[in-house]
Amino acid sequence: MVSVSIEDFIKNIYLIGREAQQLVTSSLLAERLGISNAGVTDMARKLAKKGLVDYQKYKELKLTAVGEQMALAVIRRHRLWELFLHRVLGMDLQQVHLEAERLEHQASMELLNAIDHYLGQPQFDPHGDPIPDKEGRMPSTSAVMKLSIMEEGCNGRIVRLTYADQEFAAFYDRYGIQLDKTIDLVKRFVMDGSCEIRLEDQIIVVTKTIAEQIYCVMEK
Repeated sequence: MVSVSIEDFIKNIYLIGREAQQLVTSSLLAERLGISNAGVTDMARKLAKKGLVDYQKYKELKLTAVGEQMALAVIRRHRLWELFLHRVLGMDLQQVHLEAERLEHQASMELLNAIDHYLGQPQFDPHGDPIPDKEGRMPSTSAVMKLSIMEEGCNGRIVRLTYADQEFAAFYDRYGIQLDKTIDLVKRFVMDGSCEIRLEDQIIVVTKTIAEQIYCVMEK
């Protein structure tokens, strides 16, 4: 039977509910964690007794205020480790996620604060995901928009890339699509939602699915 830590359980409730903005059902959480629905129910009941999860039979799973603070602390550790491993050690984006999954449970508060200070108190990890501060506050993302909804003729600076699977990472690497690069939206094709973009000296056509994974801050 697969064992899941309390921190992983709490973290994934937060990521599904707050960041993916989906209902946190037992079946969805079970699929994400690789455990059975019964395993989710058992863990949720235990954590409800600890005051970390609001559990009601057949209802969406939710975190209590204490549970949410724990989730944000884990996410902070994970994302700071990702940025440290990528920026300082030069590890690629797929590697840093796997290593951060291990390291997020090991770092002391003192070490994390030292890493945060060394990196200049960053607001986003190397994938562009927001990093909570020491008090659990997320940086504002109100000015961020998906490439899929940018208007023709506008340009934006890439601030976040999401990865549904390995093919997305391979596509980004092939065309040099990276954080902080500026892209111009040359043309949007109404027939399928794909976009023609200019990235430095190259013209690229990206599908609607890929355009949904690229987040930008408008430059003009």
